[in-house]
Amino acid sequence: MQSRSRTRTVYLITFILSACSIVYELLAAQTLSALAANTVIWYSLTVGVFLAAMGVGALVAARLSKRWGTWQALFYVELALSITGALVAALIYFGHMLHNYLFVHNFDNVAIVVFFAIAFLVITIVGILTGFELPLLIKAGNAASSTGRVTNRVLAMDYLGSLLGAVLFPLALIPYLELITIGLLTSVLNFSIAIWIFIRHKERSGLPPWRFAISTLFLASVVIAFFNLAGIHQYFLKKYYYYIESSKSLKTMIWPTRNVNQVQRYSSRYQKIDMVKRSRFFETDLLLGAFSSKFRNEPHYPVNYILYLNGDYQFRTSIDEIYHEYFAHVPIMKTGRIPSRVLVLGGGDGLLLRELLKYKQIRNITLVDLDATMIDLAKTHPILSRVNKGAFNDPRVHVQIGDGYQYVRNTTKTYDAIYIDFPDAKDYNLAKLYSAEFYYFVRQRLSRQGYMVFDATGINRLAWPHRQGQAVRKIKPNNDWFILYPTLRKAGFKTIVPYLSHLEVDNPLAAEILRRKVWVPPAKDWHKSRFARHFPDRKTHLRVLERQIKGFIWKFVVRKEDGFVMATKHPQTFADSFQSPRVPTYVLNRQRYPLAFAVKFPVPVGIDEHKVNSIMRPTLPNINYWYIRLP
Repeated sequence: MQSRSRTRTVYLITFILSACSIVYELLAAQTLSALAANTVIWYSLTVGVFLAAMGVGALVAARLSKRWGTWQALFYVELALSITGALVAALIYFGHMLHNYLFVHNFDNVAIVVFFAIAFLVITIVGILTGFELPLLIKAGNAASSTGRVTNRVLAMDYLGSLLGAVLFPLALIPYLELITIGLLTSVLNFSIAIWIFIRHKERSGLPPWRFAISTLFLASVVIAFFNLAGIHQYFLKKYYYYIESSKSLKTMIWPTRNVNQVQRYSSRYQKIDMVKRSRFFETDLLLGAFSSKFRNEPHYPVNYILYLNGDYQFRTSIDEIYHEYFAHVPIMKTGRIPSRVLVLGGGDGLLLRELLKYKQIRNITLVDLDATMIDLAKTHPILSRVNKGAFNDPRVHVQIGDGYQYVRNTTKTYDAIYIDFPDAKDYNLAKLYSAEFYYFVRQRLSRQGYMVFDATGINRLAWPHRQGQAVRKIKPNNDWFILYPTLRKAGFKTIVPYLSHLEVDNPLAAEILRRKVWVPPAKDWHKSRFARHFPDRKTHLRVLERQIKGFIWKFVVRKEDGFVMATKHPQTFADSFQSPRVPTYVLNRQRYPLAFAVKFPVPVGIDEHKVNSIMRPTLPNINYWYIRLP
């Protein structure tokens, strides 16, 4: 009976430890993919490296048991896993902090190597420690059993425990806890097993009593960490969102970021929603008044609040009208028709709704968003509800919580316009929202003369002009247009029109604002000025100054454009001239409307099947594998 009890204990320990190990593996993968795009790639590589490291650990485990004995070796392993497991997310975050420091100081390639080297070093260490466990547990189980044959059952408990960890991680841990918290909680289980071994097998395995001091120190550290979780989370959030302020020196990189606003984080089942109030001056702020009349009409409009979803930029309140006005109004101007029934997929912040609700002719807007938390925030958050002007309180708006893909697949309703406001396809799990299958269902939901439009940020990958201020630009080879066009054609759309939220370089008011920043002395005092040391005469200086002004406007305003694609199910001819929507806009006007179509996107002949983005064979995201997220 005593033998059976000891073997059952080994089975239970195996079950718990295997669950912990899979959580560490998934925690490392989730942290890595949260900081770098291409989730599938980094999850796959994390699993592969972790399993390979486990193999190394399994090979070395026999030496550990010979040197210290089975239980003493297992004690050391669990104590080491408690420490490293608790720090998995923190160490990968530290790698990202170091990446940001190097990036800010123009060591871009070195920064990428350092980040991934640290991340996979952490994964390897945890994998090796995990690999020690199973051989030691099998040996302990065989020693406790009277028959000495429990290997199959220990393996079975290991697999079942892995299943438990794999189920708990996405369903019970990620939706409600921060990554740092998950690591700490899991480490407590490893530590509990280590303490049990210390107490139960102290005499038999020869564990020195002073090792208890190490355990006490770790326990005290974990307790202190749990009481300061909010501060720890803010520390890493600030290091992410205020990386420029934190990267002035190695000291500021590590030291807590001071004199910045707290990051407001809200967690849902699907995403992390962050609201950041930036006090840092943006170069675009200097010229906002030259391009938008918003602050003249609304002087108390919230300034420099930025919304992020899963760390990816969504909008900044100071310039949100540029994106949303072009998104909402350009298709209506292009078609010359105001839709009556509108479907909005995504757009849970309500800013697109704000623009569409300006049209009294729109009788009904159905908004479908997956995240109820985002909708609630848009209704109740003091900043969000203010910038969307209470759009969700309009009786014409009907909200449905659900998956936009499934909605257009299953509904039988048709709409005069469908607006699709989804996050950028930086991960394969979002690629289906830009797939031929999805757009096929969207086309089915359009009325005969209806149109659909979606934000396609990837089509703004354009080469800079040869001369600053030159309007003509070439499309880069990695432009998403070469994927989106055949994908939409495959889905059956006949007319496909790309456009950009393009602003003008030759803005007299913006130029005048910049001229005021540089005082140019009159001709009679030129020889006394500081400029005389650098320029042969005043005319040369003024000519260079004009080029610099255009370059500044180009760099900090014009090239920060967004891309959009509108499409219709039947061939249609659109008017090229500006057609006033007869609603108030702050940025979009008669002069800027033609600029939206200034870039001529090539129309491929036929459909290149290799370019089509499909659920079965995604070609998005169309970005570098080594892309690392920055806010």
